Amino acid sequence: MNKHFYLKLIYSKWTLVFTAVVIVLNLTAALFSGTNHAASASVISLANLFIVIYLTANFMNVHILMSYNKSHEFFMALPVNKKDFIKTDYMFHLMMTLLSIVVIFTYSLTNGEFYNLFGMI
Repeated sequence: MNKHFYLKLIYSKWTLVFTAVVIVLNLTAALFSGTNHAASASVISLANLFIVIYLTANFMNVHILMSYNKSHEFFMALPVNKKDFIKTDYMFHLMMTLLSIVVIFTYSLTNGEFYNLFGMI
């Protein structure tokens, strides 16, 4: 189960890197929201739009890579039961969903629009 989860993380390595960069960018924009906030707002909005699209595409891409052609038969031949296999899939998707919620939260910190967060709750 751990190796399967690690393999999914390896497949989504660049997604994790881009997401960390966008989170740091959002937090620095929220911290230094002074006079240049209007100039950097378009860059921050584009970066957040890019990472949301990239995260969504990566969900499907990793799922397709793991179930492409004969790879599913290979994973079923491993000494892992189906319960652990499905549990790993759910854990990965839950982790990526929480990561996208963190991106949305940090983006709302830059704009001060906290009413969007109440819709997610």
